[in-house]
Amino acid sequence: MVAVVLFVGEVALRLLVVRTNTEEKLGTLLLYPRQWKKTQAAYLSIIDKADQSKPYVVPDEDLGWTLGSGRSSQNGLYFIGNQGIRTARAGEVLNTKPRPCRIALVGDSFTFGESVAFEDTWGSALESALQGHCQVLNFGVPGYGVDQMYLRYLRDVRPWHPDIVILAFISDDVARTMSVYSFLTFPDAEMPFSKPRFVFRNGGVQIINRPLVTAREVFSVAAIRELPFIALDRKYEPMEWDQPRWDLLSHSYLFRLLTSLYPVHKLERPETSMAETVKINGALFLKFQQAVIADGGKPFIVHLPSESDILGKYSESVGVKVLKSVQLAHVDVTPCMRLFSATELFNAPEAGGHFL
Repeated sequence: MVAVVLFVGEVALRLLVVRTNTEEKLGTLLLYPRQWKKTQAAYLSIIDKADQSKPYVVPDEDLGWTLGSGRSSQNGLYFIGNQGIRTARAGEVLNTKPRPCRIALVGDSFTFGESVAFEDTWGSALESALQGHCQVLNFGVPGYGVDQMYLRYLRDVRPWHPDIVILAFISDDVARTMSVYSFLTFPDAEMPFSKPRFVFRNGGVQIINRPLVTAREVFSVAAIRELPFIALDRKYEPMEWDQPRWDLLSHSYLFRLLTSLYPVHKLERPETSMAETVKINGALFLKFQQAVIADGGKPFIVHLPSESDILGKYSESVGVKVLKSVQLAHVDVTPCMRLFSATELFNAPEAGGHFL
């Protein structure tokens, strides 16, 4: 009788489980241990498809990923110019000649303008408000952390010699600095890339994991714990993934349900702690400011709110705390945007929670 109950329970769980690239869920409950071979197979398939479809986000040996020059999204919403910058139209070539005023924007998907047309991005609105007196260049890239924004400025923005550089970020970008593998940071986004990881060494920040491993190299290892520098990824929890001693048990969904209901206590690692997060990001913000000034430009650092900031879930965002820790002048637009409701500002969380 017990065997029958266990068998029925096992079958029922298998039917109810919802699978994504890196996760299996029972309702909202994430099932542990996550299974590397299933993750591996899913992402190798994603990489194969990307080789054929030519997506607008492409691997980059310096930045992890970037925008593919001359590419566009399948839905026709995004166009990338030959300079690797988002443009209003396909095939648009931006004028590189000196201008009386040139403004460069670096940031993540909120600056890139995820889910909206070019004319609805805040960069386009800024250019319109300036009535053509300034050229505004959008160097935003979806998924970027503060570290990648800084590196994008050094390599891609500098040659344009902008008069003003605006680094716009949300607080999650501070956490992304502490990651190495995008499939852990964005489990539903089909991003197979690795990215640079800064650490604090000899009184300053430096990248520890160059050259970056390619997407295929990431998913060629036998187990996730074998990935280079995996312990430096803030989203990596060793006990969430399959272990050699669990090989037989991890095939049972009843075992996985119990493991998920009573998970092993997670211990904070010094290399991904909040103190280290504040320290590394603070140093990167300072280096960005110093680089722009040394190049003859004027830097502005802008904190953009996400939905949780508008709803007032935290007294002060992590991003603002980082800036205050290094006494950096900045603009936090959260108080202004709280004049509007979250539904007026953001699309649905399942669509990314970006500005409308």
